[in-house]
Amino acid sequence: AYFAAKAALFTPAHARRGVVNLEDEWGRRLARQAEIPVETLSRSAPADWLERPGRPQGGRTSFRLTGPGGAVIDASVRLPGAYNRTNAALALVSAMAVGVDGRAAAAGVASVRAVPGRMEVVAPGRASDPASDPAGDSGSGPAAGPTGGPVDGRAGGPVDGRAGGPVDGPVDGPVDGSADGPLVVVDYAHAPDAISKVLAALRPHTAGRLIAVVGAGGDRDHGKRELMGRAAAAGADFVIVTDDNPRGEDPAAIRAAVAAGAGSKARQVPDRADAIGQAVALARPTDTVVILGKGHERTIDYGGELRPHLDAIVAGRALAARMEGER
Repeated sequence: AYFAAKAALFTPAHARRGVVNLEDEWGRRLARQAEIPVETLSRSAPADWLERPGRPQGGRTSFRLTGPGGAVIDASVRLPGAYNRTNAALALVSAMAVGVDGRAAAAGVASVRAVPGRMEVVAPGRASDPASDPAGDSGSGPAAGPTGGPVDGRAGGPVDGRAGGPVDGPVDGPVDGSADGPLVVVDYAHAPDAISKVLAALRPHTAGRLIAVVGAGGDRDHGKRELMGRAAAAGADFVIVTDDNPRGEDPAAIRAAVAAGAGSKARQVPDRADAIGQAVALARPTDTVVILGKGHERTIDYGGELRPHLDAIVAGRALAARMEGER
């Protein structure tokens, strides 16, 4: 049913042209039965456009497209992971299919910002959170988010991970990581399979160790907690187990279940802001720190008490403090 719904889009009733990735059987099947002209993309199979991965650099993923008439487009996207590279390549081919110049399309893709909390690369820097100060730092205009876009102000009050006072968070600096510090990434992954996929995507971007910060929510599936810890330990070199919306349950019991799955790689740090700070402090310049589970969420739920917290802001502040301390 899912495939049929997708295939229905590749008919004259819904579109004039299409672009299809041939890297799996579903894509190849779709290309065969599409009722409209399609251009195809692949890393290995014969296709109109061939995607060649470049060398990962911090949080940026580069690639080259070669296509009809000897066309060559060099491009990159400010997101780690092979699936983000392929999505960017599909976006490029789609743009060119409707007449956009390839190099202009590549420049547009290169400027794309991450969706908050989805493989979001955190840059060191400081800015007031707009939830507490809509004017930003010193009245200098809107505060920017961890990768330069506006920080969403859905929750009221300062965002910090602790109570008390407005918080400085990440905005400025390179989103591709820093030669002087670790790559730090925030992602919403909160199930075993998602954790495995995120860690696998980040491994090629990591010359050193991969450090994961992870927790599990309360009043939810108890069975996945140990599996989440196991997935984190399988994909990372070091695991810091912390709180993630314990809700009505005992936070220590939740952490213990996750830590049991992670085994000897695990360290428990109850306070999430402290856990993030310890992970950033522990990391070497060639390491990657990935903060899993909460993504874009702006609070932590302790028994119905919503405590302000945003992973990207806390991580950016930890990076800024680390850099200041190394001067």
